[in-house]
Amino acid sequence: MDLRGFKFEVMPESGSKENLDKLLTAFNEKQIEGKFSRDPYIELEHFCRSRGRTKFADEIHYQGRCQLRKYAFTRDSNINMGRVEKCWDWIVKILTGYGVKNNRVLLILLGAIVFGTIFFSYADVAPNAPDKDKPVTIRKAIYYTVYATDMFIPLVSLGLDNKENFSSQVKIYECCELKEKPCLSIELFRSFYILLGWLLIPLAGVSLTGFLMKKEK
Repeated sequence: MDLRGFKFEVMPESGSKENLDKLLTAFNEKQIEGKFSRDPYIELEHFCRSRGRTKFADEIHYQGRCQLRKYAFTRDSNINMGRVEKCWDWIVKILTGYGVKNNRVLLILLGAIVFGTIFFSYADVAPNAPDKDKPVTIRKAIYYTVYATDMFIPLVSLGLDNKENFSSQVKIYECCELKEKPCLSIELFRSFYILLGWLLIPLAGVSLTGFLMKKEK
C-alpha cells in the first residue's frame, strides 16, 4: 500500500497505547518495498498534538524516525542518507531520542561535568585552586565543579578555565615538554572534554527547544 500523502481525520479519544502500537505496526507492514513514506507518522503525530495527546505524538515521532533510519540502510530504498548523515542521525537517536527523550542528554551532560570535576580535582591542574597540593576538600571540590563546568560550556566564561593559567603551571608545562605520559593524558583529556562540550551543549539546546522536532512540510 502506498502511504504517501496519508492523512487522518478521526481518531477515537479512548485510544490506548496498545491500539497505537497496532497502528504503528500496520504502518510498517503496509509500506511498499523500496517506497517508504513517513507521511502517515507525520500526519498522526500532528493530529495527536493538535488534540493534546503529547505522549502519543512523541512516541509516533520516535517510531517514525526509527523506521526512516531502518529503511535508509535497506538496499534499493528510496531513502538516501550519506555516511555523515547516518552518523549524525545515530548520535541524535542515542543522545536525544530524536528530541523526545531529552532526559538522556541531560543525564550525559551531568555525568560529564561530574566526571570532569573528579578528574581535574585529583589531577589538581588549576594553579589558583584552593588547598593546592592537598587531598580533595569540599572547597576544592566546589572550585573544580565550577572549573569543569566553565571548561565544558562553549562561549561562556566563568573565569576559571583560562588556557594560559592551565599551561603556565610549572609541573604541567615541564612534563608536557618532556612528553611524560601523565601530563599528556591530562592535556588530551582536557581537549576531548572541551570538544565534548561543543557537541553536547548545542545538541541539548536544539533538542530541549524542540528544534529537532520541527514540523515537516
